[in-house]
Amino acid sequence: MEAKANEYVRKKEWTRAAEIYNQLLLNKHLNKQQIVAYLLGRSECFLELRQHEAVIADCRRIIRLLADRKDDNVSNARRRLVYALLALHRFAEAEVAVKEWGASKYNNQCQSSEVVKLLEEFNSYLNRTKDLQNGITLPNIKYKQANGIEKEVYQMDDFCVCTYCNITFKEKMELRAHCQTE
Repeated sequence: MEAKANEYVRKKEWTRAAEIYNQLLLNKHLNKQQIVAYLLGRSECFLELRQHEAVIADCRRIIRLLADRKDDNVSNARRRLVYALLALHRFAEAEVAVKEWGASKYNNQCQSSEVVKLLEEFNSYLNRTKDLQNGITLPNIKYKQANGIEKEVYQMDDFCVCTYCNITFKEKMELRAHCQTE
């Protein structure tokens, strides 16, 4: 069944894939690694289906399950969590999620730069949606990198993210070109 779910994801049949991941998660004899893999797959489907509340629930569960160890899946879950929160205009929660990621004890140098980049995108997103914030202007966010250098984040251009590779692009055309080559 797992292979079938992965095939549906590859074909971008998000609803069918999510249904299979739901069935897989009903099994009571799954180990932690399997649960995380199925939740990640399902959260990807939910993100594509714009079921952001479900994405948030799955990603928070993944983060809780992997809180005691370093795992690349946590980065994927945290990134999806932030994007889902932003899509729902839950800006304060998104900011907290990004800061928790930066403060994580398993955050390495590579992830630190990824967190800084996400903070930049987050600040840019907030600047573009000031009307939704009822005129509230948030200060520039500061984040202390692992190497001790403090970086102030300023507004950036628009961004698009490939949900498969978690690569950020400035324009949709770049994203489309990337996705057509993968």
